[in-house]
Amino acid sequence: MRRRNKLLLQHIERTKDEEVVQDENVDQTSAEVKDPTTKLSAKVQEKKYASEDNEENPRLTDEVKYMGGLIGGGIMVIIPAIHIHLTSAKNCCANRCGMFLSIGFAGLGVLGAIFSLSVASVGLSNGPVCQWSNTESPTPSWGRPFLNSTDSYLNNKGMWDWCMVPENVVVFNVTLFSTLLVAAVLELILCAIQMVNGLFGCICGTCTDKV
Repeated sequence: MRRRNKLLLQHIERTKDEEVVQDENVDQTSAEVKDPTTKLSAKVQEKKYASEDNEENPRLTDEVKYMGGLIGGGIMVIIPAIHIHLTSAKNCCANRCGMFLSIGFAGLGVLGAIFSLSVASVGLSNGPVCQWSNTESPTPSWGRPFLNSTDSYLNNKGMWDWCMVPENVVVFNVTLFSTLLVAAVLELILCAIQMVNGLFGCICGTCTDKV
């Protein structure tokens, strides 16, 4: 009988301990959800880096400021895309003149793709601007640690730990410029195809001319 009571008491104590631990976890989780200071401070830090950026004290990667995705992959491809769409419409640009113009507009898209491709390649190769340190340079400083390194940081993820601030800046840099690189290649291929298509349409005429 005593043994049963002892086992019962032990079971009750264990149950109470588990409930206390669960309550602590719930309180911690709810506190993290209710407290938005982490996300807010991250946004403040991002604006802080942008405002502090200058030639003497760089905070932003140069290739980001070139806006290769916006200019080369955006603005310089909008007009060709609109004109290429109009060449498929009757009584608009579906004629030899329209196809001739599409060659020029597609050429503009090719230039934009080359610009975006060049910026993305350089940004991906040189790496981001960050506050970094390593065994050879233990004092933290701002700069591009992978620019003059003998080893490629793309093949050695251990080098990513050199960058301390901003947080996860290497992952962001690789993701951004890899995406721009793929988009620029696709843009280059599509615009080149349209140039060939426009050339044949200009020389041989379009299907609407025979209807």
